[in-house]
Amino acid sequence: MSDNMLRILLIGAPGTGKYSVMDVFAGRLPAGSENNSSCTVGSVMLEKLDFPFSDFAESAELKEKIDGILPAGAESPSYDEVIVMIDSSREDLGKEAEAAAGCLAGRLGGAGLVFALSQADLGMNGRYWDTLKSRPEPRLVSHLKEKAGVVDGIAAKAGLSSHHTVFFSAGGREEAKSQRLPYNIGLLMDAMLEELPEEKRKTFLDSVGEVHQTWKKMYLSGEKW
Repeated sequence: MSDNMLRILLIGAPGTGKYSVMDVFAGRLPAGSENNSSCTVGSVMLEKLDFPFSDFAESAELKEKIDGILPAGAESPSYDEVIVMIDSSREDLGKEAEAAAGCLAGRLGGAGLVFALSQADLGMNGRYWDTLKSRPEPRLVSHLKEKAGVVDGIAAKAGLSSHHTVFFSAGGREEAKSQRLPYNIGLLMDAMLEELPEEKRKTFLDSVGEVHQTWKKMYLSGEKW
C-alpha cells in the first residue's frame, strides 16, 4: 500500500448503507457504480465488502475471504480504517456485532475501527422520528444510544477497545420520503478521522471534493456537525 494512499474498508450485510457512505465520502459516485466494490477519490480508496453476518459461522468461504484481506497477526494494516456497517433497526443487532467483532479481533493491525449503525430513522420502526427536522426525538435517541452501548460492550469483550460507535441515517431513500436529509453523517466522518493517524487524516482532508469544503472548514476549526 502506498504511503500516501488512504484505504478505507466498509464491511456489512447487503443494504446496510455501504454505498451511501461511499457516496458521501466521495462527494458523488458515478451513476450505476453501486455494484462496484471500490472507488478512488484523490488519494483515498474506498472499498466495500458484503458481509452476511447471519451466515458467518457456517461460511468457510467467507472466513477465507476475510483472512485474505485482513490476515491475522499482520504487522502493518491492510487498511487504514475499517468501518463496520450494521443496520440499527435490526432486532439481532447484537449478533451482527458479535460476528463482526469476532472476525476483526487480532486482524486490524493498528487500523482504525468505526461501528456505523445505519438507518437510525428506522431504529424504532419509524416511530419517534421528527420528519420536519430530520432527526430522532429524545425517546429514539435513548434507544439508539442503548444499541450503541451494546455494540461497545461486545467490541470491548472482543478486545477491540479502540473504536468509535456512531448511529446515523444517510437519508434520501425513495421509500422513506419522511427521511430525505442525512443525520449524523458529519459525526460519522469525524469518528472516522479521529481513528486515523495525523498524516492519514491530512490525506483525507486534502482529497475531499468541493462538496465537502464546508465540512472540511468546520472540522479544521474544531466545530462538529
